[in-house]
Amino acid sequence: IQPLIDRLNNLVEENLQIEEHKKLLFDELYQWQQASHRIIGDYYEKKYREIEEKLKEYKEECQEKLQKIKAQIEPRVSNQLNIMTHE
Repeated sequence: IQPLIDRLNNLVEENLQIEEHKKLLFDELYQWQQASHRIIGDYYEKKYREIEEKLKEYKEECQEKLQKIKAQIEPRVSNQLNIMTHE
């Protein structure tokens, strides 16, 4: 009966080692998940900033174009209004 008891004790010990190893693997997996979430978050934050900057540049370009158009149109409109008020 002693060999069976020894074998059972060995199996219990092996099971404890397997459970400890499994816990370490799950801890490592959790750490990798956290790291990947940070990396993904950093990536999207960077992309968001890039898009925000491009939109700002585009807005500035549109403002400049609008100013040029206004500069071309305003004298004509002003001139037309003067003509109409003097008639």
